[in-house]
Amino acid sequence: SHCMQNVQETVGLLRKLGFLVHPTKSALHPTQCIQYLGVMIDSVSMKVTLTRERSKCLLEACSNALHSNRLSIRSLAQVLMGKMVASFPAVKFGPLHYSHLDNNKTEALRESRGNFDGLIILSKEAKMELEWWVANVSQAYNHVYPTDQDITLSSDASSTVGWGCKCDDIRSGGSWLPEEKEFHINNSITWNYAPRFSRC
Repeated sequence: SHCMQNVQETVGLLRKLGFLVHPTKSALHPTQCIQYLGVMIDSVSMKVTLTRERSKCLLEACSNALHSNRLSIRSLAQVLMGKMVASFPAVKFGPLHYSHLDNNKTEALRESRGNFDGLIILSKEAKMELEWWVANVSQAYNHVYPTDQDITLSSDASSTVGWGCKCDDIRSGGSWLPEEKEFHINNSITWNYAPRFSRC
């Protein structure tokens, strides 16, 4: 009741000051679940989820990209930038299943000299990321407040010197091998280095 009273007083003040309060774009009645910019915010479960329509749209886009025989760079960019990245606030592990697709898009654009209408062949890893989205987007969610972490892993690298990481009180690092220096510093093929991170 206090919340409702506050809303009425605020709306009244805004109108007196000459502002127009849009009735269909405003939520003037107290609620514990509200839709905002394509996501549902629930103050009971303290979770953020995609709306049903947006979830369905993202699922269809990922499925079409995964099974397309002639996928253009533009189509992939629309899925990545227009749908995936925009869904990150409501898809907790979404950013972890994105980098191979983004790398494929960047490489294809470089090879086609910026022609977004060029065709792209997805790598095995990029297809696996699309499969993850298809399998998980319907039940995806995120927390309103970040949850406590069990483990904190910090890492850094230099293209000329080497790499290093720290996990709790355990540290590891080293210089790049000659064949590793040929890779880009943001190379995502990390499993080659797994044994060197085994202490973490």
